Amino acid sequence: VYLAIDEPASKPIYTRADIPPPPKDAEASYKTMMVLGKDGGLELKVDMPYASTNSGYPTGFPSNALDHADAIERAWNDVGKGWEAIEKLDSYDAIAEFLPETMPDFETTYILIFHLRDIARACLRYAVLKTEQGKSDDGVRALCRLHSVTRKALPHCSTLSSKMIWLAIARGNTQPAYHIAESRQCTPETVRMLSVSFTPLKAEETSLRRPMIGELLMGTMIVQKLHSGDPGLFSAFVSWSDAEEAHNPLAKRPLLRVASYVVGPFLFNLNGTIREHEEAFDSVIRGVSREPPTAGAIEESIEARVRNPNFKNMVGQVLPAIAIPTFSRSIEHAWKTKVLSDLLAIELHRRTGEKLVLTDAYTGKPYFVDDAIGMASSVGPDGKPSTADDIKLGEWPH
Repeated sequence: VYLAIDEPASKPIYTRADIPPPPKDAEASYKTMMVLGKDGGLELKVDMPYASTNSGYPTGFPSNALDHADAIERAWNDVGKGWEAIEKLDSYDAIAEFLPETMPDFETTYILIFHLRDIARACLRYAVLKTEQGKSDDGVRALCRLHSVTRKALPHCSTLSSKMIWLAIARGNTQPAYHIAESRQCTPETVRMLSVSFTPLKAEETSLRRPMIGELLMGTMIVQKLHSGDPGLFSAFVSWSDAEEAHNPLAKRPLLRVASYVVGPFLFNLNGTIREHEEAFDSVIRGVSREPPTAGAIEESIEARVRNPNFKNMVGQVLPAIAIPTFSRSIEHAWKTKVLSDLLAIELHRRTGEKLVLTDAYTGKPYFVDDAIGMASSVGPDGKPSTADDIKLGEWPH
């Protein structure tokens, strides 16, 4: 009896109010973003040029854009309808990931993956090509618009996957921006245009706090559905529900079904599971809220929870390790995106004759500047200069 007794329900640590949608135009911006989805009506077939002599960038960023001018122009024309949606998104102050009356869900990720990557890559290549053709303003305006939309979406991402997609675009935008600024074809006016758009990313733009809260809330809903015996979600566990035989995964295994009635309540207490889930996520949320964010000790504590679980509510103790997404690499990616943004802003200010001093969070001191070339760099996570994890413009961080 003791094993089957659940603990009292506790007050949630985080609620839907902790991840509100933008206060203005939330529904309109959400519906515009849906145009980029699989069912949004777009039919983009993009033949993207990948040839490159710059092996430092994993996306095949074309440092030799003039050699692929025709292909880049075709790709840019191919994404024309999608670009109209980007222009529309840029008319809003912020971009909502979900409607005010709904909870975040994983569908948004598929929407973003479907067309956004091709649109972004076509834009980056087009911006570089136009600069090399001596028409930098045309391409830079498109690049700045893409970056503007990215920055309007980043603070409102409520799933880790969508946050990583937008951060990848923000990080990718620094490549052509720096490449253009270095180009002999780049004019002082173009550098000033880039400097206005590529100001340092703010904390709320790179922070993983909001998406981790979103992941927690979605996970709590899943736990509740699992416990209620939702046949679509409960297939990974032993169901003791009275779901229709046709949909129950145990319909053809009556002995296992009977056993699940007996053992299930001991292994899976609803309130206890939700508490374990929230406590584990809370440690993650507090860790990613620091500057720089921390991960190692938190992941170790979560893994320690499942090494020797008690029989009572075993599912509740093991579930956090399954439900919490791997976030160490996500933290690293988000923070290095922030650092690259800082370094680009410093470089663009230098090229306009201004001085911008920003703090390297890895040292708590201003970014290191190489006096010989005037370029700033970060010492990286190990806090030591001139090592493999240094972060520099023009070099894709490891």
